[in-house]
Amino acid sequence: MSARGRRTADRRVDAAAGEGAAAGSSGRRGAAALAAAGAVAWVAWLVAVRPEPFATAWIRALLLLAPLVLFPLAVDLLPRSSVSRSASWAPIGPAAGLACALLLAASLALPPGLPAAALALP
Repeated sequence: MSARGRRTADRRVDAAAGEGAAAGSSGRRGAAALAAAGAVAWVAWLVAVRPEPFATAWIRALLLLAPLVLFPLAVDLLPRSSVSRSASWAPIGPAAGLACALLLAASLALPPGLPAAALALP
């Protein structure tokens, strides 16, 4: 291979690496934004419930922390294959996870019963 051919191949590899890094960084920003929205929702739930220092409501609060804040960050750490990038449902996955976490927050705010169970199902 000539020097000119190697330079062209190197440019193609560098361009492909740059596209991959840009896609990864935008995904991280999206995950951070969803985690920040989840943190705001978590704090709002705490303000609404106002648990006592040793109340069992703190157990519910910690249960909500995982789907609202930790789940969006953990999903971003999963390896992305070419199949998952092309899936038609991939863009709505994180937002659907946040919606399900908000339904869980609503179910935990209700007393135990059928309405709370129905909200916790998704």
